[in-house]
Amino acid sequence: MKHYCPVCSWGEAAPYLKNSEVELVRCTQCTLIRRQPLPRLSELDAMGEAQEPDEAAAAAQKFRGEVVVQNVRNFVPSGKWLDVGCGDGARLVAAREAGYDVQGVEFDPALAQHARGKWGLEITDGNIWDAHLPAASFNIVTLWRELEYTPAPLDLLAEIQRVLKPGGHCLIEVRNIVAERNLADEKQLEKSLAEPQRALYFSPVTARAVVEKAGYAIREMQTRSTADYEARLPAWKKAAKGVLKRVGLPELIGVVAQK
Repeated sequence: MKHYCPVCSWGEAAPYLKNSEVELVRCTQCTLIRRQPLPRLSELDAMGEAQEPDEAAAAAQKFRGEVVVQNVRNFVPSGKWLDVGCGDGARLVAAREAGYDVQGVEFDPALAQHARGKWGLEITDGNIWDAHLPAASFNIVTLWRELEYTPAPLDLLAEIQRVLKPGGHCLIEVRNIVAERNLADEKQLEKSLAEPQRALYFSPVTARAVVEKAGYAIREMQTRSTADYEARLPAWKKAAKGVLKRVGLPELIGVVAQK
């Protein structure tokens, strides 16, 4: 059976990495790295494991949210903010504290309930399609490491376009496969690449390609590491450095895209 690239629809792929846990291939046309065979969205959902809210992770996510808010203000100083895959809601809290009107979608019902109970946030259980969101209703949509978990990235980006207001912005973060392959710890590398729910593996080149293929204009693109987040810590938050190190933030590709 022939398998096709979910971004460029090309039918040829070269081996990239194979072990007892996973087989990865690289599209010979657009170079996107993907799991082979590419699982269906329903199969990925079924692989999900309920997560317990973690205070250290929440602190790190809230801090990341504060850093992103600083960047968002350059493009959208106020408005309605949707976080797709919002986890326990800590990132949305940072956006709400900055004055944005926030809403989230989270597949894990335990995390969604935690976000509602602890923070009083408006969170819908499930994926973005389950939320049945009205068209043209958000100024900002954030997609934090969610694009790599869908076998149909163009469909997800199209739905986000539908719910964005004209001129609205989508902020995307994905792990950088180029940086991951440079990890000195081979066991950590294999663990990262073999993560059961992960379907796609982006480089800066393929992250740009999928966003532009979906019809967005790229306003900004950069890579970020734990060190970059630490450098932005104000003096009174230096203790959070230990939290960031324990949680472990990989090198991320950040894209600011406009509808």
